[in-house]
Amino acid sequence: MKKTALLTVSALLAAAPVFASDVQGSNVFGLLTVLSKAADTIVAVPWCECSTADDQPIAISNIVKTANLTVGDVVSALDEKGDVLRTWTLASGAGGVKYWAAPVEVIENGNPMAGITADKAHAARGAAILLHRANPTSGGDEVPFYLYGQVGTNATVSSTIYNTGASSSTPVYSLIAPPTDADANLLASGVLTGPVNGDSVITRSLAGVNKTYTYKESGASGAGWYASANPTVAPTKVDLITISAGTGAWYVSRSSSAKPTITWSGVPHK
Repeated sequence: MKKTALLTVSALLAAAPVFASDVQGSNVFGLLTVLSKAADTIVAVPWCECSTADDQPIAISNIVKTANLTVGDVVSALDEKGDVLRTWTLASGAGGVKYWAAPVEVIENGNPMAGITADKAHAARGAAILLHRANPTSGGDEVPFYLYGQVGTNATVSSTIYNTGASSSTPVYSLIAPPTDADANLLASGVLTGPVNGDSVITRSLAGVNKTYTYKESGASGAGWYASANPTVAPTKVDLITISAGTGAWYVSRSSSAKPTITWSGVPHK
């Protein structure tokens, strides 16, 4: 479940919010409320950095608002090469203001090195990050978290898939997500092309339940994506891989010679 508010720059300055999706001539900002009971959520990057330039990658520190989060919660994101998972922990600063603390120091050539700060690391629309929360529920109900940023106007956005060194025995993982504020089908026409036999997609529901889809070139019902309701039931071919609004998925590559592509097309928001 989710709720989206779209606000224009002028509305923000006037402190009189205007909720609209067809405003012309102004930057539009989006606030996406995600209701998730999961302690660990794959979080979409539906918005871009607040900037005069359009569709700029957004700082990790700006993707998930700290409201409703608990000190000690963690966000993680792949670096630009897809081979390092950076982690930031929510801390309490002066006056109780929460901020994402720099990751644990890394060792390079035997010397400690300060990790990159969350305001210097970025993710583009079409990517996803990981969010771990200590308190995702209260009284049995979801504690929402909020995604805020500038609404991008590019209607065609790609999700990056990493596959350097990938093989059936050493898969390579990528974090992907629809660049919108709506549910999306990864298997919609033209979105995902060129999957390799054995590739898989792992989604996580807002209740924290993982589901794995595997591409088979010679499945029981022909080439396609297969999934099973539980391990004791033979997988069946599917034509729908739904990624819920505000969330993402893992794409698992098992070949370095062929790279699938994910291209999302359509309006950038509802």
